[in-house]
Amino acid sequence: MNISKDFIQHLRNHLEEYNFKLILSNSKQVNTGTGFRCSGFFDESTRTIRVATKSSVWLEVLVHEYCHFLDYLECSRRELDKENHAIGICESHMKGHICHARSVKYAFLTVARMEWKAEKRAQGIIREWHLPIDLVDYNKEANLHICLYHMYQKHCRYGARNNPATETILAMMPKTISNRMWRGISENLEKALSKYF
Repeated sequence: MNISKDFIQHLRNHLEEYNFKLILSNSKQVNTGTGFRCSGFFDESTRTIRVATKSSVWLEVLVHEYCHFLDYLECSRRELDKENHAIGICESHMKGHICHARSVKYAFLTVARMEWKAEKRAQGIIREWHLPIDLVDYNKEANLHICLYHMYQKHCRYGARNNPATETILAMMPKTISNRMWRGISENLEKALSKYF
C-alpha cells in the first residue's frame, strides 16, 4: 500500500463530493491567477487545489492546502468573506498599491492566522495518514511560513529574494507549531529574516 497515493485518492474523492478538483502540476511552481507564483494553493473561486509536484515539499504543500479546504467546509460565509477580503488587501499591498495602513495590518494578521490554522490541522492529517513527513521539520518550516507574512507586509512583496529556509533560520523556529507567531515576531527574528528580502 502506498500511503501517499491512498491519501491523494482520498483527497480527490473528498474534493469531488463538493465539486472541487485537485490539479497536480508537473512544475516547481504554479500560477495563482493573481500575479503570484507558489508551490501550491487552495482557491475557492475556481474550486481547485493546485500543487507543483516538482517542489521538494509538494506533499507537505498538498496537506496544507487540503487543510484550507477543510477549513472552508467548516467556516461560515461571513468568515470566508472576511478572509477573502483580507487576502485581496494583502495581494494589493504586495503589488505596491496604496492601502490604508490599519487595513493592511489587519489583513496580514487575518491571513497569518489562516495559515496558522491550516498548519495546526496539518499535524493531525500527517499523523492520521502516516504520511512520510518528518513532523519536527514540518513544524519548523510551517512556523517560518507563518512568520514570513509579517515580512511580506513589512517589505511590501511576496517571497524573499533568497530562500530563508536555511539551517540558521530554521534553528530559530520552534519544534512545534507556535500559537503566537501569527500575531508577530521578535526583533531578532525580523532582523535575521530581513537579510533575505
